Amino acid sequence: MSPNTKQPRVISFGLTPEELEPIQKHLQISDVTSIPLVLANIFSASRSPHPSIIFCNTPKDFSVLEAAQLLRSQFQDSKIYYFESNKTGFTHKELKNNGFDEVILNPTDWDSTKTIIQEAIIQSSNASSNYRAMKLIDIDPGTALKFDTAVYLPTNQKYVKISTAGDTLDQKRIDQLFNKKHENIYVSLDQLPEFYEHTAKRLRELGSTPEGLEQRMKAVQNIVSTIFETTEIVATNGSKISQDCREIVRSYIDQSKGTGWYDQLIKTVQEKRSVYSHGSNVSSYAAIFSLGTGIGNPEELGAAGLLHDIGFCLLPKELQDKSIGSMTEPELALYQDHPAHAVKILKELKVDLSENVYKIILQHHEKYNGKGFPHGLSGKNILPEAQLLSIADRFDYLTAVKDGKMQMTPLDAANIFLQEKAREENRQDIDPEVMGKVLKIIFGKDTK
Repeated sequence: MSPNTKQPRVISFGLTPEELEPIQKHLQISDVTSIPLVLANIFSASRSPHPSIIFCNTPKDFSVLEAAQLLRSQFQDSKIYYFESNKTGFTHKELKNNGFDEVILNPTDWDSTKTIIQEAIIQSSNASSNYRAMKLIDIDPGTALKFDTAVYLPTNQKYVKISTAGDTLDQKRIDQLFNKKHENIYVSLDQLPEFYEHTAKRLRELGSTPEGLEQRMKAVQNIVSTIFETTEIVATNGSKISQDCREIVRSYIDQSKGTGWYDQLIKTVQEKRSVYSHGSNVSSYAAIFSLGTGIGNPEELGAAGLLHDIGFCLLPKELQDKSIGSMTEPELALYQDHPAHAVKILKELKVDLSENVYKIILQHHEKYNGKGFPHGLSGKNILPEAQLLSIADRFDYLTAVKDGKMQMTPLDAANIFLQEKAREENRQDIDPEVMGKVLKIIFGKDTK
């Protein structure tokens, strides 16, 4: 590495000092943060400025593909390399499709891999690759942002800084930030935590009055619109979508419940990694939909989304991996008990949740037409919050990343919801009023 190249932030998950030594020697990287590979550590590291480079190895009780998916979901903008002394039983293609950028089989792959990683290190020090396009909520003159802002000039292919962290913004610079010629502002990757904190704080401020609530709904529409502009079904798109929602929701909940409450919920599922990734995404979407529609309490929807499938842990392992369509009647009966199992587990663990959260979790598979489970509730007997969670659950299922790409784009998923809303009422799974409010924040207008 050139002496003029800026040292990137590098994290090692699960590597021993003996495994880490040749990496540092070959790549001339002096400073590496070494962390045991457990879910709580992945979550904690993701809340700091994101690393440029991640090296990973997995303990025996941690699936390699699971590690790839979890790390990619938490570190969307990082280069992630799997380091292994022996072959894993998975092909390079499988590992890369699930989230790793490259697989290093020490020592045989070093010559071919060294150049790739060194180029990634150089790229990480290139300012043009270190920005993310974001939507900024309306701000007032006199506001001081905790992050730099820039706009992108496509003609010159340059980023132009509008303000520096700590600057007090006057009306002239606010007008520059919200100039209609610029669809987004750009925030450096290392300042994204400050951006998420600001966005969450602004959403909370806007929800304090009836007039502000309408503004908040419009602000969420603006944030959500970036999700549905995605047209390519690649894993990185899906990861960045979930990251933005997740981090805004985390900051929003921390500001409401106090730092640590959401972390405690994470610890509830940290040993149940099979339900964490899906639950984390559903939590984010449910809370964002709550903020945008005014349905329910965002904190409760966030908690319910994170924990809604924890009941799967009481199902036989072979049943957890089986599609509903291939289940026998006895298996289906067991599967349909998982919402009740979730409530049972959470109450036994004495998790700090309201009774409403338990009801939302219990009802998230109930259907407006009465054909859901576990109790076959119908119509207005189902909590609107449970219906909102059901939409978030389905949205994540439809856009889930498998084999390196999303199953469908967010817009395709929204169009499926639109088609289902047009059905006769007795065939609808979701209350049309609830679905209509979600579709309004997606499409920016009422839908038929």
